[in-house]
Amino acid sequence: MMYVRMLNETDPSLVSHDWLQKMYDGKFPTRSVIKADLEYISHFWNRTGFDLWEEIKDMHFYTALVQHKALTEGRQLAELLDDAPAAVWYGSQQHELRKLLTTSFWNKERGHLKSFLHTRDRTGIDCGLLLASLHGGQEDLFPPWSDEILASLAVLVADMAERHPINKLTPPFYPEGRLRGVGIGRYPEDRYDGVGISEGNPWYVAHHRRLKNTA
Repeated sequence: MMYVRMLNETDPSLVSHDWLQKMYDGKFPTRSVIKADLEYISHFWNRTGFDLWEEIKDMHFYTALVQHKALTEGRQLAELLDDAPAAVWYGSQQHELRKLLTTSFWNKERGHLKSFLHTRDRTGIDCGLLLASLHGGQEDLFPPWSDEILASLAVLVADMAERHPINKLTPPFYPEGRLRGVGIGRYPEDRYDGVGISEGNPWYVAHHRRLKNTA
């Protein structure tokens, strides 16, 4: 959708009818790429699926927020291309998905967003929350500077700062007093290191080995 918009704004002569029909043809059922994706999202967003890490089947914050952005932009594109019924449908599903996002993922007791709704054996703290904001956040819905995202980031960083030895190396500050960055993993309960099972994650293990070899 972004590509279609940018091409139309920069060189509309390239947006031929035949080319656009392959992207979005306004038909139902459709064989065009964008509309097929939008139809799938709009009809199945309320089904469970797997997370970014392909481990948990649940309703996921990342998936829901990215799908919401897709429906928002899809409704606008449908209006632009005179596909009025689809615009109304995408808008209605966007509204329902927004209600789910704003009412279901906040953990009041712990003061952070949950990366999923129903899984009980994890805290729900997950760097996927931050990726969701970067990839699917909008000005009025979980942008990176929103209170909910910043609070969730603070909880994740606090956990990871104590979890991995690499974050405890001294000194914690640069000479000018600026705090060093904190290496974060995927989520607190993660034991997969990219090869097998251990504490941490691939980035942590590789960096820690380099530091040991240097020493």
